[in-house]
Amino acid sequence: MRLPDQPRNASNTTKRTVTRLLLTGLGLLCLVGCGSGSSGPDERSADPPSSTPATATEATATTDTARRPTDGPLAAAGPGFGFSPGAGLRDQDDNRLAADLDAAVQAGARWIRLDVDWSLVESEPGRYDWASHDRVIGAARDRGLEVLAMLAYTPTWARPPDTTDKHPPLDDGAFHRFAAAAVDRYRPLGVHTWQVWNEPNSSLFWSTGPDPEHYGRLLGPTVDAILSVDPEATVVSGGLAPGLDRPEDGWLSPESFLQRLAATGALARVDAVGVHPYSFPARPLDQSSAPWNTFLRLPAIRELLLELDAGPDTLWITEYGAPTGEHERAVSDAEQAILIIEALEAARDWPWLGPLFLFALRDLQAVPEDLEWNYGLIAADGTPKPAWDELLVWSETAGGR
Repeated sequence: MRLPDQPRNASNTTKRTVTRLLLTGLGLLCLVGCGSGSSGPDERSADPPSSTPATATEATATTDTARRPTDGPLAAAGPGFGFSPGAGLRDQDDNRLAADLDAAVQAGARWIRLDVDWSLVESEPGRYDWASHDRVIGAARDRGLEVLAMLAYTPTWARPPDTTDKHPPLDDGAFHRFAAAAVDRYRPLGVHTWQVWNEPNSSLFWSTGPDPEHYGRLLGPTVDAILSVDPEATVVSGGLAPGLDRPEDGWLSPESFLQRLAATGALARVDAVGVHPYSFPARPLDQSSAPWNTFLRLPAIRELLLELDAGPDTLWITEYGAPTGEHERAVSDAEQAILIIEALEAARDWPWLGPLFLFALRDLQAVPEDLEWNYGLIAADGTPKPAWDELLVWSETAGGR
């Protein structure tokens, strides 16, 4: 691992300088007004939480329990790393979108994780507006980036009054139909990798509180809907938020959620299990944080999947990162770089991991006191942080994966 204060070779210095000029120039065009969308860490706690046993409920098998193969499309997709900018890219103008996607390619990323937001696409039942998603997905594919398309978020007509788009749908079938329509739309562009919802083990993104049984009822038939349109598609379960059981706060640990989800039979339908093992302020492999550090627990989570024998034992890290800025829980720019590189290095040593997606590519806004807007490896004005510089070095010397 190369730390931020280590010397860099001339080729990387040139690459970094070109990136800085490009991003800073275009970033000034859109310093304000390219705000956050509906995806991202969203006030998740990185503090060591207290552990409270989850309340078990009866699990109901609702899906076909035949295991899906994991050595076909998943293996073809390959590992490597990518970026998970959430809805931020969709809000950018064409120049800034091009700059960020070009930067991702320059950094050696193979993947981009993009929201396909049901609440925007189908704001009225049966009427689809794909324009904003077409633009971003098309631009990513034009650059040869593989797309992990994350299906989530409920339109007003499909949820109870006075609720947010994070409320699970009242009619799961409506979501299944949307998923099939999305696959039909983007399969011709070469999008064959899908994720179903975001952080369903947290009430921040499953607003009624974690419900593995309901999520299982949503997940299994959604996989069937995807495969009915693209039989070779790869499907990843919703990336699970980090932490321990805190049911009183609307939170289940990845382990508790997966145990109950496995009992529904839905895990047998997916190719990989998504997880978001944010570890800040601790480093990914900091043993002193073992009781609560989800990144450090990834091998144990994989062992749990083997013991459950109810689906894949491959994990995809569909978000990982650390915020900088002036918030009391932010890390320094130098520490962010260390966390990012340590995570990438650890992922290289675990062959049962799929791609690792870094959240995020660019800060959402130039508001340093806001924790959620400062996960980027590049500042909102386009200035690369040390983590970006170190990623360029790592990608060239380590060759990604």
